[in-house]
Amino acid sequence: MKDKITATSFVAHEPGDLMGRTLRTVAVLVGACILFVGTLSVAAVAIATKATGERKAADVTETEPSAPKKPSVGRPATAGSQSI
Repeated sequence: MKDKITATSFVAHEPGDLMGRTLRTVAVLVGACILFVGTLSVAAVAIATKATGERKAADVTETEPSAPKKPSVGRPATAGSQSI
Protein backbone atom coordinates (compact mmCIF):
# COMPACT_ATOMS: atom_id res chain seq x y z
CA MET A 1 0.00 0.00 0.00
CA LYS A 2 2.83 2.40 0.86
CA ASP A 3 4.49 1.82 -2.54
CA LYS A 4 1.23 2.64 -4.28
CA ILE A 5 0.92 5.97 -2.45
CA THR A 6 4.51 6.90 -3.30
CA ALA A 7 4.05 6.01 -6.96
CA THR A 8 0.87 8.04 -7.32
CA SER A 9 2.21 11.03 -5.39
CA PHE A 10 4.59 11.81 -8.26
CA VAL A 11 1.77 11.80 -10.79
CA ALA A 12 -1.01 13.71 -9.03
CA HIS A 13 -0.14 17.29 -8.10
CA GLU A 14 -2.24 20.19 -7.09
CA PRO A 15 -2.29 23.14 -9.52
CA GLY A 16 -0.54 25.39 -6.99
CA ASP A 17 2.22 22.86 -6.53
CA LEU A 18 2.73 22.57 -10.29
CA MET A 19 2.92 26.36 -10.60
CA GLY A 20 5.44 26.57 -7.76
CA ARG A 21 7.62 23.87 -9.30
CA THR A 22 7.43 25.59 -12.69
CA LEU A 23 8.44 28.96 -11.25
CA ARG A 24 11.33 27.39 -9.32
CA THR A 25 12.50 25.60 -12.47
CA VAL A 26 12.32 28.82 -14.50
CA ALA A 27 14.20 30.72 -11.78
CA VAL A 28 16.94 28.09 -11.68
CA LEU A 29 17.29 28.06 -15.48
CA VAL A 30 17.39 31.85 -15.76
CA GLY A 31 19.90 32.07 -12.91
CA ALA A 32 22.10 29.46 -14.56
CA CYS A 33 21.97 31.31 -17.88
CA ILE A 34 22.87 34.62 -16.23
CA LEU A 35 25.75 32.99 -14.37
CA PHE A 36 27.01 31.22 -17.51
CA VAL A 37 26.75 34.25 -19.82
CA GLY A 38 28.18 36.55 -17.15
CA THR A 39 31.19 34.29 -16.69
CA LEU A 40 31.74 34.13 -20.44
CA SER A 41 31.48 37.92 -20.72
CA VAL A 42 34.01 38.52 -17.96
CA ALA A 43 36.40 36.01 -19.55
CA ALA A 44 35.99 37.62 -22.99
CA VAL A 45 36.69 41.11 -21.63
CA ALA A 46 39.74 39.87 -19.74
CA ILE A 47 41.12 38.08 -22.80
CA ALA A 48 40.45 41.04 -25.11
CA THR A 49 42.02 43.50 -22.68
CA LYS A 50 45.11 41.34 -22.31
CA ALA A 51 45.37 40.80 -26.07
CA THR A 52 45.09 44.48 -27.00
CA GLY A 53 47.02 45.84 -24.05
CA GLU A 54 45.35 48.28 -21.72
CA ARG A 55 46.56 51.87 -22.11
CA LYS A 56 46.62 53.90 -18.94
CA ALA A 57 46.21 57.68 -18.88
CA ALA A 58 49.87 58.18 -17.86
CA ASP A 59 51.04 56.07 -20.81
CA VAL A 60 49.14 58.04 -23.42
CA THR A 61 51.37 60.28 -25.49
CA GLU A 62 50.72 62.14 -28.68
CA THR A 63 52.15 60.49 -31.74
CA GLU A 64 53.33 62.23 -34.85
CA PRO A 65 50.59 62.66 -37.40
CA SER A 66 50.98 60.63 -40.57
CA ALA A 67 50.31 63.62 -42.85
CA PRO A 68 52.78 66.51 -42.95
CA LYS A 69 51.70 69.72 -41.30
CA LYS A 70 50.55 72.54 -43.53
CA PRO A 71 52.11 75.93 -42.92
CA SER A 72 49.95 78.24 -40.92
CA VAL A 73 48.13 80.98 -42.79
CA GLY A 74 49.70 84.34 -41.98
CA ARG A 75 49.91 87.73 -43.57
CA PRO A 76 50.88 87.84 -47.25
CA ALA A 77 54.58 87.85 -48.04
CA THR A 78 56.11 91.15 -49.05
CA ALA A 79 58.85 91.68 -51.59
CA GLY A 80 62.20 90.44 -50.37
CA SER A 81 60.86 88.18 -47.58
CA GLN A 82 61.15 84.44 -47.58
CA SER A 83 58.35 82.06 -46.76
CA ILE A 84 59.12 78.74 -45.17
